[in-house]
Amino acid sequence: MRNLNTLKLIFTLVIVGSLSMNSIKAQTWTQQTSNTTEDLNSVHFFDANVGGAAGFNGTILTTTNGGTTWTNQTSGVTVNLFDIFFADSQTAYSVGLGGTILKSTNGGTTWVSQTSGTTQLLLDVFFVNPLEGWVVGNSGTILHTINGGTTWTPQSGMNNAFKAVYFISPTEGWAVGYPLILHTTNAGTTWSQQTAPVVHYNDVHFINATEGWVVGENSIGLKTMDGGITWNSSSFSFQTSIIAVHYVSSSVGYINLEASLPSNNTLRKTTDGGVTYQVEPTGVNARTTDSYFINAGLGWVVGYDGVILKYNSGTGIDNINDNSNINIYPNPATNKFEVKGLMFDGAYELRIFDVMGKEVLKTNVIGEKSIIDVTNIKNGIYYVQISNSSSLGKSARAYQKLVIQH
Repeated sequence: MRNLNTLKLIFTLVIVGSLSMNSIKAQTWTQQTSNTTEDLNSVHFFDANVGGAAGFNGTILTTTNGGTTWTNQTSGVTVNLFDIFFADSQTAYSVGLGGTILKSTNGGTTWVSQTSGTTQLLLDVFFVNPLEGWVVGNSGTILHTINGGTTWTPQSGMNNAFKAVYFISPTEGWAVGYPLILHTTNAGTTWSQQTAPVVHYNDVHFINATEGWVVGENSIGLKTMDGGITWNSSSFSFQTSIIAVHYVSSSVGYINLEASLPSNNTLRKTTDGGVTYQVEPTGVNARTTDSYFINAGLGWVVGYDGVILKYNSGTGIDNINDNSNINIYPNPATNKFEVKGLMFDGAYELRIFDVMGKEVLKTNVIGEKSIIDVTNIKNGIYYVQISNSSSLGKSARAYQKLVIQH
């Protein structure tokens, strides 16, 4: 539903001598054809191409080309679905009314119901890899799995309604709801309440282990710079609730407002870390419910009546054709990660940038297997660029997100 970020990309990077960049567009919002008129509650992408959306009456949409085409899949249920999550290009989950948990192992083409052990409304799902994840919902529901949903184990022991869950690593995460913020450092074995105003919270998003945002009713927004030890509160004059939040850097983020406002006024953007928010002009008369961004230049927003909008700033690759088998792992990385499967004997240039665009590492990778040391790079979200020169003298490049968690 709101999520996610960050760990929602398990890092599979592709690059070849003749890399095809299908489209580099000017900065714009464009409306995509969703093939549904159902209200959509959630959008999530694994990478620039593979993603999905979920909504009312069992609606699940998937795409393998960044939304150029969306396929309305058969979910097997008719209940309202409130979140969708792609743990990798093939493994996806969706949750909704009546304790519904659905799983796909073929990119969303087919879906199978799982036994959640509850009939409560489930509102959010988050996975740190294809096997381990959490689901939250009404009546204190926090469920955890380490086997891809074969079994789900209750965790919270509370009665509060939880609206969103977010993990920055396999052990550390947050859950928010009515009216509290919970934090765990042991994968949810225990949860502790953090000090915050007593209001109803709707969503949470972190870009690293220390910097995060929570939003909720009465236009409230909270920000932390220390992992939630302290939360700084701001109340905005939107005269409605904030239902979703997604940040792409310390300064740039998006929120979705409850649809009681006039149409085309529910998506807001900040460029100052949440001090102020401005109307984001999408050019489409739409009430939006959720946002997900791969990076600052590429994202999607969904909303009422099947609306899907795509943002492309023109600063990054919109679509990459995979003609090779390069693998980079693990991701998240602790001290090192490997690059395997380079097709040529020559050197490739590898550069790592932080979310502000500052280069933190530049090196060459040579040969079939290369190991990159990131011991001296702080925890957080980064962008990795690998490039080489083709025989035509043009630079072939690929980009992806990397999470560093020491």
